[in-house]
Parts: sequence; structure tokens; C-alpha cells
Amino acid sequence: MPTFITGATCAESWAQAISHLVVNGGTDASFVVCVREPCREFDAVQSNITNAVDALLEAREGKQATSVATVANTIFPTGLYHPTLPNARTRLYQSYEKSWPLLKRLPANQRGTYFRRMTAYPAGEMPFNQLEHLVTRMQRELQHDNPKQANYELSIRVPDKDRNVMGFPCLSHVSLTLKGTQVHLAAVYRNQHFIRKALGNYLGLSRLLAFVCREVNREPGSLTCLAAHADAELGAFGKGRVKELVDSACELLEAKTTLEPTAARAA
Repeated sequence: MPTFITGATCAESWAQAISHLVVNGGTDASFVVCVREPCREFDAVQSNITNAVDALLEAREGKQATSVATVANTIFPTGLYHPTLPNARTRLYQSYEKSWPLLKRLPANQRGTYFRRMTAYPAGEMPFNQLEHLVTRMQRELQHDNPKQANYELSIRVPDKDRNVMGFPCLSHVSLTLKGTQVHLAAVYRNQHFIRKALGNYLGLSRLLAFVCREVNREPGSLTCLAAHADAELGAFGKGRVKELVDSACELLEAKTTLEPTAARAA
């Protein structure tokens, strides 16, 4: 049966989700995590949880470890987006393309990045900027009294190209929905690693949502991620170390440290 986790922020939702995984064997299927306020301003608690995840990654993988921030940037490179400048979206896309020859040299990016799949999807002879198409379509719809609510999709996988069993892309699809004054985002992962990727995934998706909302003048709604398979990576990092990380996160959130599941199983 599906598992449903909810939390206020990205860090809180991640902590509750991995807590559930740890006490339920380390993995789960049809694992749904909903962040109610994904674009809430980053506070000290979220920063400390992020630092704790990075510390565990570095302890195992050394300087080769991919930080939470780096994972988030593969979804949305927030440092390249300057919304107060003229033509901010065009500047963002151009800056990323200019950086791409260097970025793709990194081993983790050899198959691509999520942001580039959104802005240069390999469709036909010319790459297709899905993200710009989505933003302009939403802007046009919002000029009408009754805008279409569910017409805003970003495909990540390329069926005739992504034949590898493991690795990129684990994110398959992103869907945005208009509801009143808000935009909600839902993402589907075929597999999600909860130490190396999940928190960075949530942060990157929240920044993508914030970008769209700013460009269409709407408020951010919820962020929902479905992982067809969720993995707490107990084998790779050790159950003891993962549990210590979870306990530390729970303490930072002033939550219980007994690792009781905060999930509701579907009937």
C-alpha cells in the first residue's frame, strides 16, 4: 500500500520520511512525500539538517561527495537566476548553456542534468525549452478569467535514449497545477536515494516552483514527490550512522527521537 508523509518544510518532510524508512526496513514502494510550505525561507534548523547530511556524505565519500546544494542545482541553478534584472529568464537559460561545456565534464553530469532536460530537451533536430514553454503558456492562461489548471508538464526521460537501468535520470516527470492564487508542483521518481539525493531533490524542486511562481505572479503551493522506490541507503551508509543522522534531525526539529513512523497507510 502507498505511504504518505507530510511536513511543513523540505527538511522536516525529509526527516519524517527517512525516519519512517529506517523503522520500516530501509525501503518502501509508492512512497509519497508532501511539503506544505516548500518555499518557506531557509532557517537555521533547515541549514543545520542540510549540514548534517553533507557531513555524513563527506565522511563516507570524502571530497568526491555530492553536496545537498549540488544536487539541488541540478534541478534549478538558483545562483544563475537574477529576477530583478531585465530578461531574467533568458539570462538564466543563456548562462546555463554557457556553463554546460564545463558542467558536463563532471562524471555525475555525463548523461545530463535535470535542468538541462527541462531547458534543452532532445526532441527532433533542435533542443526544446520545455520550461520556457510552460511559463509562457501559464502566463497566457492567466490572462483569461478561467485559466486551465492542469496543462503544465515537464518530461525528463527520453524513451529512446535513457535505456540505462541505474542512475540518471531517476526523476521522470514534473507537473505543475494552478489552483486559485497558487501553483502546486508534483514530481515522480522511479527511484530516490534518501541520503545522497532526496533532500537536495526537494530543495531543487522548491526552487523550480518558486521560479515559476515569480515569473507568473502567483504564490507557491505544495510540493509532492512520489518515489516508486524509496531507499534510506542503510547498506551504503550503515544503519547506525543513518539513525544518528535521523535522531539529530529530529532533535533539531524538536521532534520525538523514538523514530515512530509519521505515515498513514492507505486503506
